[in-house]
Amino acid sequence: MVSIIKSVRRSLLLKFVLSYFCLSSVVVASIFLVANYRAVKGIENQTFQRLTISNNLKEYQLEQWMESQKDILFLLSEINSIQMGIEMLKNITNDGSDYKAAQQILIDELQEINLFLPHVETINILNTGGIVVASTDLAEIGVYKGIGNQTTYFANINSDFKTVPNFYFSKVYNRPSMTFATSIKHDLTKERIGYLSIDINLNAVDDLIRKRTGLGDTGETFLVGEINNQVSFIAADENKNSTANAPKPNFNTLGINSVMAGNSGQGTYVNYAGTPVLGVYQWIDKYNLALITEISEVEALESARRFTRMLVLVGLVSTALLLIAVYLLSIKITRPILLITKAATDISSGDRGARAPVLGEDELGILAKSFNMMTNELRESYFSLQKKNQELELTQKQLAVANSCLEEKVQQRTEELENTVKALELASSEAEAANATKSIFLANMSHELRTPLNAIIGYSEMLIEEAEDLESEELVPDLDKILRSGKALLTLINDLLDISKIEAGKMDLYLETFNLNELIAGILDTINPLIKNNNNKLEVEISLESAEMYGDLVKVRQGVLNLLSNASKFTKEGVISFTVKEFKVDEKDWLSFQVKDTGIGMTEEQMSKLFQPFTQADSSTTRKYGGTGLGLAITRKFCQMMGGDIYLTSEMGVGSTFTIKLPKHVQLNSVQND
Repeated sequence: MVSIIKSVRRSLLLKFVLSYFCLSSVVVASIFLVANYRAVKGIENQTFQRLTISNNLKEYQLEQWMESQKDILFLLSEINSIQMGIEMLKNITNDGSDYKAAQQILIDELQEINLFLPHVETINILNTGGIVVASTDLAEIGVYKGIGNQTTYFANINSDFKTVPNFYFSKVYNRPSMTFATSIKHDLTKERIGYLSIDINLNAVDDLIRKRTGLGDTGETFLVGEINNQVSFIAADENKNSTANAPKPNFNTLGINSVMAGNSGQGTYVNYAGTPVLGVYQWIDKYNLALITEISEVEALESARRFTRMLVLVGLVSTALLLIAVYLLSIKITRPILLITKAATDISSGDRGARAPVLGEDELGILAKSFNMMTNELRESYFSLQKKNQELELTQKQLAVANSCLEEKVQQRTEELENTVKALELASSEAEAANATKSIFLANMSHELRTPLNAIIGYSEMLIEEAEDLESEELVPDLDKILRSGKALLTLINDLLDISKIEAGKMDLYLETFNLNELIAGILDTINPLIKNNNNKLEVEISLESAEMYGDLVKVRQGVLNLLSNASKFTKEGVISFTVKEFKVDEKDWLSFQVKDTGIGMTEEQMSKLFQPFTQADSSTTRKYGGTGLGLAITRKFCQMMGGDIYLTSEMGVGSTFTIKLPKHVQLNSVQND
């Protein structure tokens, strides 16, 4: 391994080949990963769409099947012979031969009708007391079969399926079942003369739902519902074939748990049989059933795996071809370089007539020509150098005499210079220590002052609220003065901390992408009370191609807010113009935040010292308007840190214009810390 690394370091050809190979491998791998990811996601989406379509189709078929069973129920209840038969049984005593004959006629007719209804297992006719008087199952005759919780009763054909049908586990048929029932009414008087109930075989709906249509080899659709307070398949096969030795379905899956909670959706999960699947589940509130369509993840994503294998093959072939091409190209590049290197070695060995062959008119050919020109000049320089050496030897003898005198002077000046350097180093270390002490003092002082100030501000707010609650309005103005003074002092302390961080070089930028419109709206909400306080009028003009900026949100907001605050403070009953626009410099996007006022203005002398820390225009301005003189100094430092600056034009008595110019996309390598 060490010998291979040494060979790579010494061989330009191997460096070229390995560099291009690594680069091409990264590109091919990136393309492979992206393409494979998109292929998998695309196939998953297509599969979910197909499963959703199948689910919707099965839901429609289920609704049609339910409606057909309901229609059969009402069709049977309106057959005249059945109405006449139950009316006859109602009017005849049940212990005579006439009753048995009428009953047998009714039973025969029900059994004949049942031959044409393969989905109906039993047809029962009950009297108004709930006793079965006729049935296709002779064992049911005479049994009380009242309309109970297991029966789905319909008052009329227009009844809604909300909360129905009711599913239950039939001990007679040993599988989930459902029973539909309705009243049998007299044809003329519409008086109820009995009930008609049908026990429905769910094998038909199971066959209908489980029929695989366009779901491949592993796709399946099934119904799940709650039977006897347990989640179960609404089907015959799973329940009938469940034995003590056979593994029982696991209904605690993502799909079944989610849909039984009343949610519909899709996802990838492990199904009831322990197989990873792609599933679409839908809660059918109309029937209190969950309709689930699933397909094995292995089958669903088989095309993606084939696509992945093809991508791998194409990637390997492409990388191999690219490696061969890079190798041939590298030989073409390195061969002229090796020949030039050989010529240089020959020249260094003493063969000053050596030349590099010119193999083309490209850059390497130009390099060979330049090398040959250089060797010619080198040969001429060699002969010239020999002559100069002779002259130099003579000059050196003359200089040796002069050097003996200069050495004493140089030694003296060196000692003086060393003393000066030591003094400067001592002064520099003292200045750095003083600066560090100042920064630590300011930071500690700011921290120690902010803690009690925050308490004063908090207690002032609490006292104002309590004074208002106690209706002590005469105390509110004084407390409000304390609150404002505390906030003003806290702002001063924060400014001191900022300026100390800047001077110590510890102020950092926190770059992020933010919306300029939202930033400006927040600034305007903050500054509006100050604008109105001096009866000023604010004019806003915004011209942006894009509202996004990448920079330090807090520092941009602090700088713009400081300009608007100063304009509001030094302008009374005037106009303040706030203009935000976008412009380009050397094809780079820049932003301009301009604040123009009609306030007191400044002289040239005042403007010259305005951006210095702890400095205002003059002492009269400080007395009249207050302030520390830190705001503009900090604002300028922030602008310079983000690669921009702040500019000022002003005229005494006319007004001032401050303009912040910042790059729209602040870059860390453009940060300045003056």
